[in-house]
Amino acid sequence: MLFFGALGSFFLLLSLYLQLGAGRTALETGLVILPYAVGSITTSGIGVRFAHRAGRALLVYGALLLAASQVVLLLIVGDGGEPSSWELAMPLFMGGSGLGLTAPSLINVVLAGVPAQDAGAAGGVLTTITQIGNALGVAVLGVVFFARLDGSLRDGASGLVAYGDALTTILPWQIACYAAAAALMFLLPKNTDTLPKHTHT
Repeated sequence: MLFFGALGSFFLLLSLYLQLGAGRTALETGLVILPYAVGSITTSGIGVRFAHRAGRALLVYGALLLAASQVVLLLIVGDGGEPSSWELAMPLFMGGSGLGLTAPSLINVVLAGVPAQDAGAAGGVLTTITQIGNALGVAVLGVVFFARLDGSLRDGASGLVAYGDALTTILPWQIACYAAAAALMFLLPKNTDTLPKHTHT
């Protein structure tokens, strides 16, 4: 819930900042975010290949890399200017790389600690929780974003500055979500070999 809550809200609020704050078109916004997809594609194969052995260590590293990418983005946006596509490319590529390491193997590692007869139900619960996380992230962080945006606009800030203030207000919350998710991932099975033993009656 923490992981997908931060992830789901990020793309929505970043797009609002880029389009309504920085004045980019939808196409330009997509091109700015493209390094995120490139990073995800680059590392997703690594994530799948080593998930069997690395397990939760890979998930923890990916979540921390996502948190670090948000820290870099916070520093770039926080100066109040309009960052170039090249400036945004590095943190977005970092974030995509973290997602590529984490997302492909997350479900397998989580389900590695579930008895085989309960795997179907557990998979359904896990899918539901990810959707709830997405919805809560958009709802809660969206409220924080727009509250800060309204305050900045009332204070006379320009559109770019106001949307920048709003984005830098929610980024620490997303960083905290990824960091907390990384900490909780230590409770997951060490790797996908740690399947529970079953007894037959």
